[in-house]
Amino acid sequence: MADAPISYTVQRAAERTGYSVEVIRRATKAGDLPVHYPRVGGKPSSRPVILASDLLAWVAGAPTERAS
Repeated sequence: MADAPISYTVQRAAERTGYSVEVIRRATKAGDLPVHYPRVGGKPSSRPVILASDLLAWVAGAPTERAS
């Protein structure tokens, strides 16, 4: 069995959760879903990644009932 990814791009996070890319971006912009910019060649990458553990915690923290 392949190892599970430790991080996702915004696009892949959307695919894995079933949410749209826009929902993921809004959550990251609001600070509800942390993003990281790994260093590449000594400089922070311009492409954010979302840790799998953060993505899971964000989804798990969602309300269990619809807003009325």
